[in-house]
Amino acid sequence: MKINYLSKREIKQISREILERTGIDFQPERVMELDDALVLINRGFMIYDKRHNVYYPFLADKMAEQLPKLEVDQGAVESIKRGANVMRPGVTGIDSRLRRGQPVLIKHNGEPIAIGISQMDYEEALSARSGVVAKNVHRPKDRTWIAIAEFIKKYGV
Repeated sequence: MKINYLSKREIKQISREILERTGIDFQPERVMELDDALVLINRGFMIYDKRHNVYYPFLADKMAEQLPKLEVDQGAVESIKRGANVMRPGVTGIDSRLRRGQPVLIKHNGEPIAIGISQMDYEEALSARSGVVAKNVHRPKDRTWIAIAEFIKKYGV
């Protein structure tokens, strides 16, 4: 786990990109490099997923509540917590802000269970009877979760 401070120029550039892509105002000070992600740090954690070229907040961070939301039924919860994608039959609620390719907070009974990347726009998800609504990219106890937990234990936030 390599941790570096960002220059003022990098902070400005990354902050602008995060705001444009997620609508979340986040100004990182440090970056932790992982194999497939960068974790941006400043009184919270924003993840840049290299595989999917997308930013999203750490699931346990309050910032995650700013994302569009998908509500899922009880039958989908355990599969999603193990990394399964969010399939349309298990979706019980769809946020009208849902846009294809954007991060989405996946919840059950109002509790966050994962973060995904939307595979459908709102209208498409509403009318679909099957298919992947969101690709699961972050959940409790995944590699990024564990790395952030180790960081918090070592450095605090």
